[in-house]
Amino acid sequence: IPKSDGELQSSATKVSASNNSSNKTPATLVVVPTSALVQWEDEIKLYTKANALKVFVYYNDRKRKTIVNEMCAADIVLTTFPVLEAEYRKCETQSKVPCAYCRKLFLPRSLAVHNKYFCGPQAKRTLKLEKTEKTREVANTKALATLN
Repeated sequence: IPKSDGELQSSATKVSASNNSSNKTPATLVVVPTSALVQWEDEIKLYTKANALKVFVYYNDRKRKTIVNEMCAADIVLTTFPVLEAEYRKCETQSKVPCAYCRKLFLPRSLAVHNKYFCGPQAKRTLKLEKTEKTREVANTKALATLN
């Protein structure tokens, strides 16, 4: 957090001026640990003039329909690492495609490697992978013998 409200306002103004595109928001995204979320919101309110900056806290309200509008209207958007990770994983999952042979979901770049080395009629195992699989088979056989 900047030392004075002038520093905070000038940095927000710079971001606002640099984002002229209609599909971008002038908001500054601040990603903090969950334990510091409320503190950041309080500090921003403490070190800025009243109603100088709109702060939007994006935490547990992912079901609301107005989130995008609220984020675009805000000067600062506060969120946490877990929320950001969950949103990233949601977007990543949507772009996964199924393997034609085993139906597992992969990102397109991972599917090429999967088909080349692990799955399908053209799959060719490397020597190192074959050795790893043999070692795993031996370990599994020994584990089953121990259990019986």
